[in-house]
Amino acid sequence: ALRRNTFMALLLLAYAPVGWGNITVTYDPTFPSIYQPAFDYAVSLWNRLIDTSRDEVEIYATVDNPQYPLPPPWIAEGDGQFFKGFTNAPTPNFRYPTALANQFAGMDLNGTAPMNLNTAEITIIINCSYNSPLYLSIDGHPGATQVDLVTVFLQLITRGLGFLSSANSSCPGACWWGGPKIYDSFIATGNNQLITDATLFPPFSQAL
Repeated sequence: ALRRNTFMALLLLAYAPVGWGNITVTYDPTFPSIYQPAFDYAVSLWNRLIDTSRDEVEIYATVDNPQYPLPPPWIAEGDGQFFKGFTNAPTPNFRYPTALANQFAGMDLNGTAPMNLNTAEITIIINCSYNSPLYLSIDGHPGATQVDLVTVFLQLITRGLGFLSSANSSCPGACWWGGPKIYDSFIATGNNQLITDATLFPPFSQAL
């Protein structure tokens, strides 16, 4: 169970929700223009909820290619770099996604130019070979067999803002992929035991 109230309190410290954030998008020339209205609308929804004025959150939107392939079942992927131990990090031993780390640090930890997969706070890659019907409108009423693109982009942006675990069950037992993320520090069992407590849940253990 996620301690949602506690994690939301952390987000509110970084993203004071006074409205109108500073999330922007740079579209790679290969990104289909017909997908951009749904993407822009998803960004506008987040910008109404949070204030990212301490540092601009830049999204780089592109398509899958031989360098960044996506498995055929995936419609899109979203991710970015992670930082820990930076200035003003509330919990230095945990990794923070760039968009969140920059808000606490008050600076761009990952560089600014040129805009690409390495300098964007959030990178979103869409699979142009995805063969299920997509719903391109922004009214939230997809058909029964359609995938709503606004929902897809909202979910990917949400991941980039910090709602993302690094728990990996493919290890013997389970482990942290690259080390626990700040999101993981707010996940607890039904008995209110934090899963990042290594005395209770050691890495690579069946307990974890």
